[in-house]
Amino acid sequence: TLGVGPFPPGLRPLTATYRNAVYYCSQDVLLVYCSRSDDGGVTFGPGVPIYSLADCQGLHGHVKVAPDGTVYVPVAGCPSPLVDSSTSQPAVVVSRDAGLTWTVRTITTAAQGSGGDESDPSLAVAKDGTVYYSYVDARNNHIHQVRSRSHGLAWERDVDLGALAHITAAQFPAVVAGDPDRAAVAF
Repeated sequence: TLGVGPFPPGLRPLTATYRNAVYYCSQDVLLVYCSRSDDGGVTFGPGVPIYSLADCQGLHGHVKVAPDGTVYVPVAGCPSPLVDSSTSQPAVVVSRDAGLTWTVRTITTAAQGSGGDESDPSLAVAKDGTVYYSYVDARNNHIHQVRSRSHGLAWERDVDLGALAHITAAQFPAVVAGDPDRAAVAF
């Protein structure tokens, strides 16, 4: 997956020939990597491991870059449901330093056992930096929407959209956001 957005303040390399950073994140089985391009995607630096199969499942959603340069990769289940399906939860992998280091942050409001490997999650970032994350609960296939105003450190308002709208199953959510306090979910 590819994502484009600004460099974090003070972290734009002097050698950058393009105004935004371009991130490429691979989906792999044992180890997932992301790399950054400073020249608009013509060349990419070395891949940096963002998580392993012991941390989370191998597949992930699309990389997104916030207005402040924070990079997010949504993951359906951490730890990997293959390792422990009873404690697996949706998560986001976050970089605040232009892709040099990454941290896995679980969606703490999701029920344990809700992370799955059947459907990639999606996220979007509003202009004010609020992260909107949508995932499919592996326990009942309902679509959920949750938000974070702290770069994924804390999560709030985990809403079971499936129960609200009488939707019995969903796959492959897609989230868009723009203005603060508004996001839309498709699936």
